[in-house]
Amino acid sequence: MQMLSKLVGADVAVSIVKGQPLAIPRIQSRRIEFVFVLIRADSPEQLSKRIGLVTDAGLKHGAVVHSVIGPMVVMAFGTLRWAQPADTSRTNLVNYMQERFGNDIRIAHGAADGHFGNFGGGKSIHLTFSFPRFEAVLAALGRLEFGQTEELP
Repeated sequence: MQMLSKLVGADVAVSIVKGQPLAIPRIQSRRIEFVFVLIRADSPEQLSKRIGLVTDAGLKHGAVVHSVIGPMVVMAFGTLRWAQPADTSRTNLVNYMQERFGNDIRIAHGAADGHFGNFGGGKSIHLTFSFPRFEAVLAALGRLEFGQTEELP
């Protein structure tokens, strides 16, 4: 129970342990800090290992890993109401990954007022986030060279 409550809010942990149905998170709005990482690898095995290392780094720095799509890892701070990141959480994570992975990653990151919660209706749960100019982050990530990082406003 104690370990589970570190991953989800205490009320959610109690519901899981008791086998009670979980409330579907509604869409909420707030400031979101995001980190998009594109990983370079020479083989599927190397990519798998690096994805694991990048996601582990994100989790250790308090980020929520929202998705892994091919060689891209999408993380955010501020998308869980009960987890309040420090003001430097995102930049600490970015600096750590730059030092650790160097020319094997490219990173686009920043902060924006956005929305998070269950997108896609109520039939399935898709916990994610969105903000204006989301596509600008993807464009920045695509134009960067490996080893580069860009902070977006």
